[in-house]
Amino acid sequence: MAEEPQLLSRGEKSRRPEENVSLIRDRGALQSTGKRARWAKEKGAAEIFEAALVLGMLLTLLVGVLYLSLAFSTYQTLTRAAQDAARAAALPSGVASAYACPSAATVQSSLTTALNVAGVDATKVTGLTVTCDPQTNAGTSLNEPEVKLSFTYPYVIQLPLYSGSLTFTINAQAKQEN
Repeated sequence: MAEEPQLLSRGEKSRRPEENVSLIRDRGALQSTGKRARWAKEKGAAEIFEAALVLGMLLTLLVGVLYLSLAFSTYQTLTRAAQDAARAAALPSGVASAYACPSAATVQSSLTTALNVAGVDATKVTGLTVTCDPQTNAGTSLNEPEVKLSFTYPYVIQLPLYSGSLTFTINAQAKQEN
């Protein structure tokens, strides 16, 4: 029957050299001295530095994707609000003014309402232009106005080390059809 190895205290060495090697292996190579310990420390520092570099770049890329997706979401919200405002402006507003071009104030009101519902600051809208083309239907004498609207909206990006802005130009059109 093989003799079971005895547990030795930290400073105590076994009489058999092969047991000393296994004790060193069990306690870890980082406790050794000399060139090997220095090499292990230098290698660990290099790995930590590389990981910090890669994680920093990865985090920057992730934040960039997040802000780009927020900007795209705002652009889509603005476009949808402009389409809703153009559609509301193209609808007949009453019997007396049916099939007539809406006023710019009506379109502005529709756009402001649509932006407020979407949760976007309507006071930042600049350069709102509204054009209305009263087209006559070939089969009837009724006008079918086509409303086009265009405006710009500034989008500001605020990061700790970067501050910039984008200017969205939004175009929408809607035509009243019978």
